[in-house]
Amino acid sequence: DEYKPAGQIATGAISPVVNLVGVLSLETLLALLKEARLFLGNESGPMHMAAAAGTPVVGLFGLTNPARWGPVGVPSISLQPSMPCECVASEFCKRTDPSKACCVWRLEVGPVVGAVREILALTERQVDHAVSRHALGGGQIVATPSFSCAPSRLRLATGLPAMDKASDLC
Repeated sequence: DEYKPAGQIATGAISPVVNLVGVLSLETLLALLKEARLFLGNESGPMHMAAAAGTPVVGLFGLTNPARWGPVGVPSISLQPSMPCECVASEFCKRTDPSKACCVWRLEVGPVVGAVREILALTERQVDHAVSRHALGGGQIVATPSFSCAPSRLRLATGLPAMDKASDLC
């Protein structure tokens, strides 16, 4: 259930946040992902949808191998904590089931922020070029500066107090 963590993030953010957890159809999610400047989220269907929509991705991985299951076809950075994992949630972590493993919680916030900044800097030049090229043709283009987070147990939101580990956001 993602409603409670999403609400906590929205409440704690300095910038306005629209909480769409559990609200969007897959078609609407795809349309939103096409307009997003960046997708930041865990290894999930929405992460692959973002890549398919052409949206740059910062993917957060636990047990599954990002080289095999990471996003393709778009600028992306995949982050994974060192393995083997020292379990941070042994009471409900099931290492035999990657969807119930908590290794991703061990990711440090600093590298996640660094990856987001790197992808935004890389793709900003591409957006600026697209805006300039499109403006010459007399059309209009809107580049949204926001990023999209998939519903996941791990969130990165601006305006929250400094944290040492990404698991502090869960």
